[in-house]
This record gives sequence, structure tokens and C-alpha cells, in this order.
Amino acid sequence: SGPVTWACLLAVALGALSVGNIAGGALAGRHGVPSVTTWSFWTASFGLIVFSQAYPLLMRWVTRLPVVTGALIAACLAQLIPMLMLGMNTPVLLQAGEENMRKGIWNGVILAAGSAGGIAGALLVGLASVPMEGLSRSYLLLALLMILTVAPLSVWRRRWWELAVAV
Repeated sequence: SGPVTWACLLAVALGALSVGNIAGGALAGRHGVPSVTTWSFWTASFGLIVFSQAYPLLMRWVTRLPVVTGALIAACLAQLIPMLMLGMNTPVLLQAGEENMRKGIWNGVILAAGSAGGIAGALLVGLASVPMEGLSRSYLLLALLMILTVAPLSVWRRRWWELAVAV
């Protein structure tokens, strides 16, 4: 059902982002931006790749469940890991900017960038990628974009094992 599916997708996305924010806040004091960002982007990319490959089998399974249960499980399978990992970056980036700029401006820029990325991603995936490529390929494309984003940071940090794991 459309409304049930959307309600579950939104609930899982916002819940995972919230938990990711808490985890990122806990990590912000112990690890720097490059460490948390590379780790979370690689993990999110891996989650997207795994889900893209398991998608057909998983969706056949969840369609046998009651509507709300199936929609909630499908939303968790599709979004939990990537959204949790991406949510970790916000508090780390907010803390990193405390020394670089006036705190209010920095916080506004980071939060606005996150919202703009969410809006752009939702529109691009929902209106272009999924209709043209399907969900599995769209997830692979998102994983590729995330890998292309984080690979230069891994090289800069000389974390070659992160690149080896990706290949």
C-alpha cells in the first residue's frame, strides 16, 4: 500500500538518521572528520551493494508478510545501514567547524547542505534513477557515487586497506 510504504520509509530513514546522529556525536570527540567520514561512507556503500544484490530475493520474502510488517522490514533492509552511517557525519562535521568558523554559520551550512543533499537525492533517485534503471541498479549507482566521494579521502589519509576492501 502506498501510504503504508511511505510511512515506513520515512520512519526508518528519520529513525536511522537520529541514531546515526547520536553515534556520530559519541565518536566526534574521539575520532576526527576523516576517520568517521571514510568509515561511514565505506560502510554505507557496502550496505547499498549488498542490498542491491539481495533485493529480488528479499522483496519476494517480505511480500508474503502482512502489509505493515513487510513494509517496515523492507524499509529497514533498504535504508537502515546507509542512513545510519550517513547520520553519523553531521555531528562530526558540526564539531569540526567549531574551530574554523563562527559556530552558527558553520552549523547552518552543514545542516542546509544535508537537507539539500537529501532533497536532491530523493528527486534524482525517485524521478530519474529508479524509473530508468530500477532499484537494484540505482543502489549500485549510489554506492559508486559514495565510493567516488570517499576514495580520495582514503588516499589522502593513506588508508590503502579501505581502497583494497572496496575493490
